[in-house]
Amino acid sequence: MKKLINCKQKGLRSFLAGTFLLFVFAVFTLVSCSKKVTAVEKATVSSPLAKNMLTINNTLVFDHDFVFTDEVTIMPQAFISTVNGKKISFTKHVNIIGESAVFDTNAEIKFEPGTISQLNPAWFGAKGYDNLDDTKAFQKVLELAWKTDNTITIRVDVGRYFIAEPLVVQGDSVSMRAINWVGGGMSNGSVQGASLSWTGKAGGTMMRFKNLSRFRIENMDFTAEPNSTVKYNLEFAPVVHFVDIQNCSFSGCGGSESANISMNIDNGEQVSEIRITQCEFSGKASPIANVSQSAIRGGLANTKNFYVTNCSFDAYQKAAIDIRISDILRVVGCTFSNDALDISCGLCGSYVESNYSEHSKAFFSAGVSANLAFTTLINNNFTGNPDNGLVIPDGSGSLYLINNNFGGTDQREDLNRIRWEENEFSPIYSHGNFYKNTNNLHSPFLNRSGQSRNNNTISKGDLGGKNATSGISLKSLE
Repeated sequence: MKKLINCKQKGLRSFLAGTFLLFVFAVFTLVSCSKKVTAVEKATVSSPLAKNMLTINNTLVFDHDFVFTDEVTIMPQAFISTVNGKKISFTKHVNIIGESAVFDTNAEIKFEPGTISQLNPAWFGAKGYDNLDDTKAFQKVLELAWKTDNTITIRVDVGRYFIAEPLVVQGDSVSMRAINWVGGGMSNGSVQGASLSWTGKAGGTMMRFKNLSRFRIENMDFTAEPNSTVKYNLEFAPVVHFVDIQNCSFSGCGGSESANISMNIDNGEQVSEIRITQCEFSGKASPIANVSQSAIRGGLANTKNFYVTNCSFDAYQKAAIDIRISDILRVVGCTFSNDALDISCGLCGSYVESNYSEHSKAFFSAGVSANLAFTTLINNNFTGNPDNGLVIPDGSGSLYLINNNFGGTDQREDLNRIRWEENEFSPIYSHGNFYKNTNNLHSPFLNRSGQSRNNNTISKGDLGGKNATSGISLKSLE
């Protein structure tokens, strides 16, 4: 650490007496003589904010361990670093002004509990306006967040940040505290907002979350550079629960089993209570890699209870929402387009309401056999081109359909029918629905053998399409 020289008296020519003369001499020696003080003391002397508060507005290099025992304000022109493994600790509130780089990414820093509530990668050199890699700055912020015992919010300014290695967002397995991510805003096309863009190897994970609870991710973009693909934008690993994802956009995924959000795929340890609201999901079409498989994947044993509201999904090669098992899957107010399948839940308590789908090949599937499951579809509108005329290509368990429009606004000649297991555990209750181009000869309900399904099926007030003279005539349980 560059040190000022301690003020030592170089030799007084005479003894000065009197209070006034002593005061004048003290001022003179402070300004003109050399005094060995720490750089922090220099900052304190040069710009005190208030009693018991320090302000740092210059470059400080620490070559010894130092503990700040007062409140500290760090100005935008400051820059703090350490050498030889020396550490800086803050024990009182820290106020960092602005979005400038004020810390060396190699500095050894510790914030004691309650001293800081938010961190910004820009303070460690991340810049959203250049073409340089920002991974190290984000990893430094995560290191500090992990070491800080209180809840932390990581704020990401608007800009395009390049990430080449996984960012591991990890909390304490005992306290399960929150580490929030809040950006300056999502954007159209995932490039004009607070955007994290993957530049690493294909098949990687951009962000992995573990041992966290009651946290949020909002107002951010997650994508990949045009010549890159990422397997997962976000991956939730055990143990994660009570997560709110709001106002985010997702794209850039590619490769086998890829998904923008992975919720502990193929692992039954707890990842649960995930709420995704007002987000945009876009599949990636690229000549150099497989396109995106799904937007959201997960669900097994204790990985469950997912709520998706007012989101959009476009161009996925498997199911846009692909859940294996969940006590609750709730999808409400979403739009789907150009998907191989919009929603799949193998064994779920599914509630699907007021969604709109266009140009997709199928709307819903629940493919696990001989298991107790409950599916409710209400007020959904499907305008697509279903494979083999099946708007629901497979399913089992209880199926309730109320006021859905399957193909009624499409002028093509497609059939819109449902193929569903036919047994005592898989009844169908259909009320007030429209099934395009179905009639007395072409029942909307098929069993898994492709034959008309008449047993354990109730249809009331349903309408067909082409050549339907009096609605749909089906054998009823009543």
